[in-house]
Amino acid sequence: MAKKSTPAKAAKTAFDAITEPLPAPMTLSADAATEWPGIIGTLAQLGTARHADLRAIELLCEVLASERQLRDTLAREGLTIDGANDNAKAHPGAKLLESTRNQAHRLLSDFGMIPRGRVSVKPLAPPKENPFANLIGKNTR
Repeated sequence: MAKKSTPAKAAKTAFDAITEPLPAPMTLSADAATEWPGIIGTLAQLGTARHADLRAIELLCEVLASERQLRDTLAREGLTIDGANDNAKAHPGAKLLESTRNQAHRLLSDFGMIPRGRVSVKPLAPPKENPFANLIGKNTR
């Protein structure tokens, strides 16, 4: 007896909004993969990201993972290290942490994940037509 075939799911395009959590990409570091479910789940609820944004979302997860690692390092090693002539100097990780947090803040804002960012980022509605299809004479949307 032949199996019934089920219709294949339509392939996602870059213009399709992310409406449900997606599995973490295999390319993420272990720490970034732990950030992924919370970030992608929130973006799916907010409706502020499309499939074209997946690489930027990966970057956001990696930045958040780096922030956590730097924070843990500073908690373990302290904010200062021994410098020349036994003078204490700022731990180099403190400057990296500041830079990483600034980068994370910008990315979170870009996706509307902080209050000020939501002012300028509106939930995405799917496009009414596929502009690439117009180039080849077919509009399948």
